[in-house]
Amino acid sequence: MPRKHLSRPKEEDTHLALRIEDFEASVFAGINHDALAPEFAWSLDENDPVYKFTNRLWISAVVTWPQKRANEQFELTIVGDDRPSMRLSAKLRDIRETDGSGSPRYRSYRGKEIPVLVPPKGLGSIDKVRGERTWRSWLFVTTHFVDQCRSLLTSTPDLFLAIHEWKSGRSRWVRSVSLQMTDPAEE
Repeated sequence: MPRKHLSRPKEEDTHLALRIEDFEASVFAGINHDALAPEFAWSLDENDPVYKFTNRLWISAVVTWPQKRANEQFELTIVGDDRPSMRLSAKLRDIRETDGSGSPRYRSYRGKEIPVLVPPKGLGSIDKVRGERTWRSWLFVTTHFVDQCRSLLTSTPDLFLAIHEWKSGRSRWVRSVSLQMTDPAEE
């Protein structure tokens, strides 16, 4: 019987340029839900604060580049949350690959031993809205980043997003996002 060859999922990088059309902002303060009902916590982290402060931006934009994706809608929700359980302050040592005994793995590169790292797939996933030319994404970032984006959105009328989209198999991820005053398609 012939052996099946499992191929690696195809990976693809795309740099998107988007023109912002609309946005909404909100802030939240309250008692951490995990303090009120710890039995329902997804992953209870006792280092999380009792009081929860978050902010959120919803941005609607249209893709202007690459040409084959032009005029597709993109809805980006950016949630600012500084709780330790969000792991937004993870260090490179936290993503080191280990062997079976838990020791860090290394590989040789030009005569030098460097650690093997397993980077996250992205800041958040990107999902296609079925039957429409619309994409949606949720990103979890620091509250400071959301504050900076909100101040830029309220001070300048014409803004753009640059999104580095990474596709692996059928999944898409945001590798980076930039809110800027210049059109990324012209850079």
